[in-house]
Amino acid sequence: MDETITLPKSLIEDLIKHLDNIISILATMEELIDGKGLKRICEGIEDYKRGDYLIAMSIDDLKRIPFEE
Repeated sequence: MDETITLPKSLIEDLIKHLDNIISILATMEELIDGKGLKRICEGIEDYKRGDYLIAMSIDDLKRIPFEE
């Protein structure tokens, strides 16, 4: 017969939150290790410093903005 355990919902929510953070950290590390990824990050920082970016305020903006350039 299988054994079961009961965990508080808040514990599961915390685990998911921390897992999301770990995934984000790993994705960032992957970009930093890759030469092309690091170059994209540096270019993005320079674009930001120059004010060369657009702000999306809605899902519709996200769909439209890439095609405006």
